[in-house]
Amino acid sequence: MFGKKTVDFSRLGDDRAETVVSATTSFTGVIKSDGLVVINGRVEGEIQTAGSLLVGKQGQVQASITAQNVAVAGTVLGNITASERLEIGSTGKVLGDIATACLVVEEGGFFNGHSRMKGLEPHRPGGLPAI
Repeated sequence: MFGKKTVDFSRLGDDRAETVVSATTSFTGVIKSDGLVVINGRVEGEIQTAGSLLVGKQGQVQASITAQNVAVAGTVLGNITASERLEIGSTGKVLGDIATACLVVEEGGFFNGHSRMKGLEPHRPGGLPAI
């Protein structure tokens, strides 16, 4: 019941990987995609996808990220905007600011930065959030 879990990547959608950076590959620049992006190597720069981003256990990303869903089992240094879901697995590390509608951090996962949950209106005068 309380055992270690791993990120269930199947929840990120049924799109097939359109872009893969393998464990032996380094890339510097901008990745733009409409589908699933899988990073098992090293990426520096920017990642934009209308689909999902999966950073595998060996993945090392130093980039700003914009995606529908993001799952991190490796390391991300940079800001993440996930319009639907951000999941940090038990081996995942995120160092940067995040904005998402749904955040999941598994036991052992690491996050250091500011978080902003999307979907709620800004605070009303008087300090009470809009509902």
